[in-house]
Amino acid sequence: MRKFITVRYRIPGFHQWPDAPRGQEYLRNLHRHEFHFTIFLEVFHEDREVEFIQLKEELVDYTRRTMAEFDNSYSCEMLGDAIVRYLTHVYEGRSAAAWVEEDGENGAFVTT
Repeated sequence: MRKFITVRYRIPGFHQWPDAPRGQEYLRNLHRHEFHFTIFLEVFHEDREVEFIQLKEELVDYTRRTMAEFDNSYSCEMLGDAIVRYLTHVYEGRSAAAWVEEDGENGAFVTT
């Protein structure tokens, strides 16, 4: 049986999609969203092997830095990919996944 812990958090942010398709040109402009994150990390026993609160604080900090590094040109897929890569590097040998949404409506799911 495999076990995963989850942490959830939200971060407001601005982004734009310079290559937005015809009909959604407005997405090329800087616009605001509240990004919702649900993160899954594999654990190997039942006694809080990875502390939820500590992991959440670590991920909020990492995500804010990552959003700034992408300079407002990031997608849900890009953020999810960065988070999963980070988790599998820091917590080696574990599966991880990230569900990243814009305003709790549309988003992306990235997993190892």
